[in-house]
Amino acid sequence: MTTGQKGVLALVIAALLVAAGCLVRGSDEDEEDVIPTATLEDEHEMDDWTAGRLPEEVVEGEPRRGGSLVVRMTVDPPSLNRLVDSDWWGARIAELVYERLVDMDPYDDPDYAYRPVLAESWEESEDGTVFTFKLRRDVSWHDGKPFTAHDVIATFDKVLHPETRSVHVRAYMEELESVEALDDYTVRFTWKQPYALAMSAMGTTIQPGHIIGPMSPSDYNEATSNPLHRRPLGTGPWRFVEWASNRRIVLERNDDYWGRPPYLDRLVFRIVPDNTVALQLTERGEIDLLVGIQPERWVDMTSSYLRENYHRSAHHDSNYSWIGWNQDHPFFRDARVRRALSYLIDRPGIIEHIYYGLPLPANCHFYWRSDACDPSLETLPYDFDTGISLMAEAGWKDTTQDGFLNNEAGQPFRFTFMLPSGNATVQRMATKMREDFRRAGIDMHIQQIEWAGFTRRLREREFDACTLAWSGGHPHGGDPTQIWHSSSIDGGSNYIGYHNEEADRLIEKARVEMDPERRNEMWREFGRIIYGEQPYTWLWTSPRLTLIHNRFRGVRESLMWWQFTDWWVADESEDPVDESAGEVFSDDAAVLEERGGAKESLENDMTSDEADIASDAGDVTLPAEN
Repeated sequence: MTTGQKGVLALVIAALLVAAGCLVRGSDEDEEDVIPTATLEDEHEMDDWTAGRLPEEVVEGEPRRGGSLVVRMTVDPPSLNRLVDSDWWGARIAELVYERLVDMDPYDDPDYAYRPVLAESWEESEDGTVFTFKLRRDVSWHDGKPFTAHDVIATFDKVLHPETRSVHVRAYMEELESVEALDDYTVRFTWKQPYALAMSAMGTTIQPGHIIGPMSPSDYNEATSNPLHRRPLGTGPWRFVEWASNRRIVLERNDDYWGRPPYLDRLVFRIVPDNTVALQLTERGEIDLLVGIQPERWVDMTSSYLRENYHRSAHHDSNYSWIGWNQDHPFFRDARVRRALSYLIDRPGIIEHIYYGLPLPANCHFYWRSDACDPSLETLPYDFDTGISLMAEAGWKDTTQDGFLNNEAGQPFRFTFMLPSGNATVQRMATKMREDFRRAGIDMHIQQIEWAGFTRRLREREFDACTLAWSGGHPHGGDPTQIWHSSSIDGGSNYIGYHNEEADRLIEKARVEMDPERRNEMWREFGRIIYGEQPYTWLWTSPRLTLIHNRFRGVRESLMWWQFTDWWVADESEDPVDESAGEVFSDDAAVLEERGGAKESLENDMTSDEADIASDAGDVTLPAEN
């Protein structure tokens, strides 16, 4: 799940969760001269900067009011309505504006216990099927209207309606029988049977009933008829101010907030897709929180200005990168083929030489530290002989003596690998894969698609294979229905069309198992199924590589991402944002020109068929942090 909806996963681009734009090392740089980043085991022997560890001083001092925070944002989100768009950045911003009945304590590691937010208290029936929430009476929407039970009912009415584009949220509410208001400040949820993640589902962000209540489902889905897509209106500590498309999104402190208002005056999410530009702006002091740092820049970051003025954070949270094999494609219906392809990808080499040893190997859908993962499952190694043997077993051999594997009909094993465009690091990974596969007699073509068209093709399964990453996940397991259950093939996030009846049965059974130990055993059994069938080739869990200006305090890492409400400026240093909400920013194109030219094209070494850039803008969803 994302930090906004703890049960809902957000899609992020694979290979260190990179969204758009990338840094390419110059041809005169020798990768072998780069010192690999430390492993988790020896980080404690390094200084904070080298280890990517926040120093103790970031939580010291007396909070003070004032100042702005400029956050680098990698893409322009499709909307700020996370109940319609499962979008990483849209959810991050929306959760600052909206609130939930309950939420996880972001600092309660490793328990992440639920705490009241819009609900001041709740009661649970003995059988775990009825939850009664008493709502706060001192909460107002940002337009001054009072918050009541009507807003809760209106929100869940929209989410549960089959015609709203909220399948990714409804996946966690299949057992929810009814939501009713007992009075203006009491709401009762009744479940058909106990559900392990009921609290998470009831932690959906609440939207203003006086705005969404009169809308039809189709009106609610569309930005032309639902103003909340572009201008969220919530009860939270931050108010929406401005969205200048492809430039910035601005929030300001809600001084009328029912709780403690933020210390900062303003948050500016500056949209800078190109990583080269983003780093240069940070070196000018124009970005306070830089996300999306590429591995090659992280291990070779020598700027004295950055070291003197920024902290580094390399936080391994809940995410994993993957390659998905479309089950509609006849080649990938055979589990032996999928396992063979996993054996034929040199993941250890990619981690070491392209990602500089930063990621951790992955082979589990759940949070890598969770008991829901089976520790006995080892990451499939790079094993050429085993891969070739499995391909032969599945009927793929080089019978035509042309260097390529073919089936009995003489059809060569040829497929297209779809990538989100604008990422040189992912391109390097894909190029290495193509080389590995070519040695095995497999012809893989690389196809880059801009993000809008990419997500459209995902939903319509118009691809052979693709690479992305999932970010989020419940710290104690979760519910994989959204990703893996066959019911999520159409409208959910089961983009590869995976269907396994035993996996479905385990998901359905584990969802309603209230004992965490028994539930985790079911999740481990489920994990063994998908590990054995390899509908995904699991790649790695990547650290979020971040620079944070050292004038900020109250900064703490969390699975729930950064808690900006707790940040404050430690001194009276000049604010990089003026009252015009960011007009003082230097021009991105000018920064590129200063660096000696425009962005390096990722298509330079690709044939025309591999560089098929989709022109269909599609229905943009699911972009990533970094």
